[in-house]
Amino acid sequence: MVLVMEKKEKFSSLFDVASSTQKKKAKETEKPAERPRGEPLPLENLETAFARYKEMHDEIKAKIEDAFEQAKISPNKVREYFSTPTNFPSAVWREVVETKQELKEKLDSLLPKRSEEEEKEPEVQLKKKTKTGFTSKKRWMQM
Repeated sequence: MVLVMEKKEKFSSLFDVASSTQKKKAKETEKPAERPRGEPLPLENLETAFARYKEMHDEIKAKIEDAFEQAKISPNKVREYFSTPTNFPSAVWREVVETKQELKEKLDSLLPKRSEEEEKEPEVQLKKKTKTGFTSKKRWMQM
């Protein structure tokens, strides 16, 4: 049994006809207009997305803290272990360093460029100590 449709397409079974009509219906439905890649999201979408990301962040943070408690180790010990090159073979350590560098470059490219004045760290001003409570040598007893 061969079914023929309007465009004279030949189908060998009833299932082929059904699948082709579903594909046509999917094509006919209009997709919502996509925003251009460089255009920012509306404020409402940003707020909901930010709230969702914050919830996910808090959930991940709680799971990590639970894992540290179960293992009875501190985050500083883990950080120290992974920052020591003697804990890894040299090839793996080189790959880790390269990956860190690539990640740093990607993050730097995402952040807006800062001016040279902003890049300079503020200089720490040390206060000069003043002598208080001591008498001058002039007033000492002569021996």
